Amino acid sequence: MKDPGAYQPNVAATLDNLGRLYWSTGRLDEAEKAYSEALTIRRELTVRNPGAYRPDVGTTLNNLGALYRSAGRTDEAEKVFGEALAIRRDLVSRDPGAYRPNVAATLDNLGALYVSTGRLGEAAKADGEALAIRRDLAAHDPGAYRPSLAVSLNNLGIVYRRTGRTDEAQKAYNEALAIYRDLAARDPDAYRPNVAITLHNLGLLYIDMQRQAEARGMLEEALNIYRDLMSSNPTMYAARVESVSKLLAEPRGSSSSVEGR
Repeated sequence: MKDPGAYQPNVAATLDNLGRLYWSTGRLDEAEKAYSEALTIRRELTVRNPGAYRPDVGTTLNNLGALYRSAGRTDEAEKVFGEALAIRRDLVSRDPGAYRPNVAATLDNLGALYVSTGRLGEAAKADGEALAIRRDLAAHDPGAYRPSLAVSLNNLGIVYRRTGRTDEAQKAYNEALAIYRDLAARDPDAYRPNVAITLHNLGLLYIDMQRQAEARGMLEEALNIYRDLMSSNPTMYAARVESVSKLLAEPRGSSSSVEGR
């Protein structure tokens, strides 16, 4: 290679893509290695040209944090997400239009991490800030940002449910469900899974609230969608079909099932 510096950004981008591929196929060690190598390259590039390459460092840190969280390495995930968020907040201060969605994405990841470690107050704060950003973005460009707005609503609904704020959880879930139903009417392949997950979450909430008839209606609709999806992707949806079937088989249900983020 005659000019390594010219091609390092491309190498890092390819390593980042490889990390995603390895992660999606369960090859977590290889994914970590690819992300870490991409991060090293991007840190070096940032020293020379921070304006051009700091955003890429934030992207790789966010990806690596998500990998660590999925592997249960919560301390490492929190550290990496924290650095990604600091970079992205700084970028927003200079160019809000370009980087606010990235801040919301990292806040989402932190919210999921806090939920998994029982830090529900911190989760509510992170998810609430992500929701505020996405509401504003969706108000200006609904076509681009309504899907991510629904994600934040669903995530915050989970936190509200776990902290006993049932009315707020119901409101958040119902708003998410309305968005997902509208999106699924236009693109069912992309959004029917989200409709089912939100119905499932609402069913669990209604069990908590002793609203059994409404819970059953939500869970039956979720189950029908999960069964249809399972026909083409059994690995992804078999566990969800089993979980909802079990809930429906119990006369008063049990809300111990884990919600879907």
